[in-house]
Amino acid sequence: LAGLAPELEVYSIDEAFINLDGIQDIQSLGTRIVNQVTRGTGIPVSLGIAPTKTLAKVANKFAKKYPAYNRLCIIDTEEKRIKALQLTNIGDVWGIGRRQAAKLEKQGVKTAYDFTQLSGAWVRKNMTVVGERTWKELRGISCIDMESAPPAKKQICTSRSFGKMLTDIDTMAEAIATHASTCAKKLRKQKSYAISLMVFIHTNNFRDIIIHLPIPTNDTQEIVHYALIGLKTIFMNGYQYKKAGVIITEITEGAQLGLFDSVDREKRERLQKAIDKINGEHNQFV
Repeated sequence: LAGLAPELEVYSIDEAFINLDGIQDIQSLGTRIVNQVTRGTGIPVSLGIAPTKTLAKVANKFAKKYPAYNRLCIIDTEEKRIKALQLTNIGDVWGIGRRQAAKLEKQGVKTAYDFTQLSGAWVRKNMTVVGERTWKELRGISCIDMESAPPAKKQICTSRSFGKMLTDIDTMAEAIATHASTCAKKLRKQKSYAISLMVFIHTNNFRDIIIHLPIPTNDTQEIVHYALIGLKTIFMNGYQYKKAGVIITEITEGAQLGLFDSVDREKRERLQKAIDKINGEHNQFV
């Protein structure tokens, strides 16, 4: 894709946005992209082209769903935009979560087109910033920029198989603490915070538990603390374990402190910076 378009944003492992500004014959280029990627990878690809990212996602669904499009759907007129939105359920719109979809359905909004007919004042009052941005995008107003750098990870997983089967919780706890520390370091590197984490251990069966953290954090001590609580909850004596790991299951870019939070966050932050500096200099984890 990078060789076929002037600007590329890798959105996920199997999805990307490309900027086609300045391209005269979009139909020909779109067909070429679909054919070349499919031929070069052996994986059928669908392409949606539209004035905004959100509309492009809508177009892509049509390209994928209806064979008549030959895997390429272009929304380039007002008539096509309206028709596509009328055929798109509100819950299928990129940027609209289940809670927002339920709230909109109570207002009689069943399709993406219904959503665009709401007033801007209502949307600003009742929706999130992302919701308002989605509303504008569906109306043809581009307000989600291209991101040339990869986005922050939505999940972080650190795990490893043991060299031999383990039966004692102390050795398991050491491994879990190390994995949790690694996750915390990765969170700080991308300037994000964990909302929840999952601890898992493998025997011949799989056991896991999700821990919801009191406040979003990237503090190593807190993440290790709650990871070990999770381990103690799911560990069973008498079993041999071959693998353990920690997954940060929900990530946010901001951290809202709790009303009753008694931790000195500024002091902890200075400590984490010192730890990260040591880790960087000596290539080890503290």
